[in-house]
Amino acid sequence: MEHYFSSISFSFKVLKIFGLWRTNKERYSYKVYRMFFVCLFFLFYLGSIFVSALTVSTVDEFFSKILYIALTEIVMAFKTFAGFFKFYTIKQLHHQTHSTNFKPLNAKERKIFNKSIARINRYFWLLLCSTCTVWFNLLALFSGQFKLPMFPWMLGIPYGRHLPYNFYFLAVYQTTGMFLHAFINIIHDIQVCYLLEAGSIQLMLLEERFSTTQSKQTGRHNHRKLYIKYMEHFVKITNFVKQVESVWSKAIFSQFCASGITICAISFRLSSLNFTQDFPNALTSLLYLILMMNQIFMPCYFGNEVTLKSARLTHALYCLYSSEWIKMNAPERKEIQMMMKPIVLKAGGFFYYNLGMFTSTLNTAYSLFCVLQRRASSTRGEM
Repeated sequence: MEHYFSSISFSFKVLKIFGLWRTNKERYSYKVYRMFFVCLFFLFYLGSIFVSALTVSTVDEFFSKILYIALTEIVMAFKTFAGFFKFYTIKQLHHQTHSTNFKPLNAKERKIFNKSIARINRYFWLLLCSTCTVWFNLLALFSGQFKLPMFPWMLGIPYGRHLPYNFYFLAVYQTTGMFLHAFINIIHDIQVCYLLEAGSIQLMLLEERFSTTQSKQTGRHNHRKLYIKYMEHFVKITNFVKQVESVWSKAIFSQFCASGITICAISFRLSSLNFTQDFPNALTSLLYLILMMNQIFMPCYFGNEVTLKSARLTHALYCLYSSEWIKMNAPERKEIQMMMKPIVLKAGGFFYYNLGMFTSTLNTAYSLFCVLQRRASSTRGEM
């Protein structure tokens, strides 16, 4: 197996632990373990959430306490199944990032490569550590008030000061489930972001190679050979990025669709809480809101990086070859025109992976939040 970077190597190990690793030669014991984990987590835990959603008495309670959790769980399950059933394609993409074609050619390229990889590793470990800290500290916040950290009803089991053991059991159950949910989400998100970053790195390196080739005084024949080599590499980069898009397109589409409603629901819940009197609930909701915003920010940011790097490559090609356009033959002009189209990625064929989509999702969430606020205000006025 190739030497993967720390974040990717760790994510693969986690996938093995969670039974989400696939190989052609799997042991029967591992298949049994996978079925056990899937039934325990996805059927029992997620099933209890949806049963809880059916027991709410009011619409406001549904929006403020249940909806945002239920939607994020659905998206997490969608990502997990997408990653599991397309695992061989994902593994092949990771293999490609370690192929000879994707390796830096000199010290300058190695520096660019290492800097980009170090950035995504830092981002991953910071996000993972902050998530672990958040979810494992929730029990200490809620134990004094005997309020469950997520949703108030759970499996019909009574709890409270008179039944402390029931409370602690349910609190541990909810916190552990939400931690696993966040953990699996991060693992899949880092897979997407790493592969997109690998594509943007290659576009940066290709821009550097074109600039270096143009600055050297090489003969027409050698220049043409390098040009063909770089064109072939550009095609490989484009196919690589499009494969990443096809694997995760539907999962990220579901993330975008759910995120607007989820962010709105969490914001609506925060607006109804008193931070001084109900600090644990307010803090939990605020942290959950930040994590949800980060889940849509990550693919938007790294997808935006791919588009920006391809646009920079387009600009570099224009500067390098605009004066040579008349001297080029028809095939060369066609190849240059193909490379001068920036690479854009879409989720589900509708939403672009860019920072503009991130701000649009937040604007949509704010609009929904205003509608709920007006409805709540009118309801209180009638009472």
